[in-house]
Amino acid sequence: MRSVPVSTLITYLPDDVYLREDGTVVAIDEAGAEHPLPIEYNPNGKPFVHFVHDQAGTDFKLWLTREFYRAFRGAIPDGYEAFHVDGNRANLKPSNLDIRPRSRVKSRFRLPTAPRGGGFTPAA
Repeated sequence: MRSVPVSTLITYLPDDVYLREDGTVVAIDEAGAEHPLPIEYNPNGKPFVHFVHDQAGTDFKLWLTREFYRAFRGAIPDGYEAFHVDGNRANLKPSNLDIRPRSRVKSRFRLPTAPRGGGFTPAA
């Protein structure tokens, strides 16, 4: 199974963390053993891995959809976004990722808006 070190995508990330072709993220310890890293999701369901790097303890989130696409499928042109073909954001396999123009990306997450004329209509 193919693996790509995240440091080849983002230079200041650790050399011992890899994206694997099966859609997992692993760290390799000094003995060569693989340890899966937990994949977290933001409130909109976007997958990421959380890192704390350097002595300052700076937080960093590696957004996985884009990075898995870059690692296994190639560069993403300006104005394009990577997306999950089957709609399942937990499925990070490269065969499930594709790109499309940002203008075609429509978020399904919308906050309710007030009707025109100000204020919400009163409940009956």
